Amino acid sequence: MSFRERVSLTRTRLALFVSTVTAVLFTVSAFVTTQVDSVRAVSPWQDDPYDSVVSFSEFLVPTLVVLLVARMCLGLSGRIWQLLRSVLLATLLVALTVAADAMAVLAGADRVHWTAGTQWLGYGLVALAALAVVSFFLQRLAFRGAEPDGDWLGDAVTVLAWLRIPAAGAAGFVRRHFTFSALLVAAAASLVVTGALAVGEGGLDPLLFAVAVLTYAAGLFAFCMMANGVLRIVPRPARLGRTVVGFAALGAPAAFALRDAGWVFDGPRQ
Repeated sequence: MSFRERVSLTRTRLALFVSTVTAVLFTVSAFVTTQVDSVRAVSPWQDDPYDSVVSFSEFLVPTLVVLLVARMCLGLSGRIWQLLRSVLLATLLVALTVAADAMAVLAGADRVHWTAGTQWLGYGLVALAALAVVSFFLQRLAFRGAEPDGDWLGDAVTVLAWLRIPAAGAAGFVRRHFTFSALLVAAAASLVVTGALAVGEGGLDPLLFAVAVLTYAAGLFAFCMMANGVLRIVPRPARLGRTVVGFAALGAPAAFALRDAGWVFDGPRQ
């Protein structure tokens, strides 16, 4: 291996390591600020629209990390571009969430509940923002010379084959019907996440549960459609119809997140 190749490999490993650590620390922070009652109570981003952003990223970021680590176990050879795109997407989610949380702080959301602990949450945001910037910088360096290679489905079939689970047929179905497959995955994940939330809350009204499932599924579906362009889950040419459907699906979670603001703007009904 030449000196240039060793430098490139070192850059890649450093970018993957720092970006993964950033994603893990973000996940821990998001979990603590949303699931620990004493911390959530003094958080500026405990309500929508900020909470809606966190609710998606605290599920998607660790999911990406798990998939990333599983794929790194297959080795870096032939996967550098794919792995870097994965940490890029995870870092983008972290950055967007940190930005939303920072907006809550600047807007003074729930200021009446702020305590000295809120200040430390702000310091945590600054630290995460700094880590995201460093991650982006390292990723930019690592991307130099990296070329598109492979796809997620191919490696998924390989991993499942090790587990003696035949998946070639399922992978072929996903390649042919990616939109429908994304819809199924989003619906299943939404049921799991919303169900866990319902258990944690001691139960939800059936109508509220249904709305939550549909809203979260729409957001996850939009993410799957857009993430395919970044991750090349299925390496097929982009189609305008898929892009339009993906952006349209974002309307449901966006409307849910902004419902309170819309109510204030519209005024109370008599």
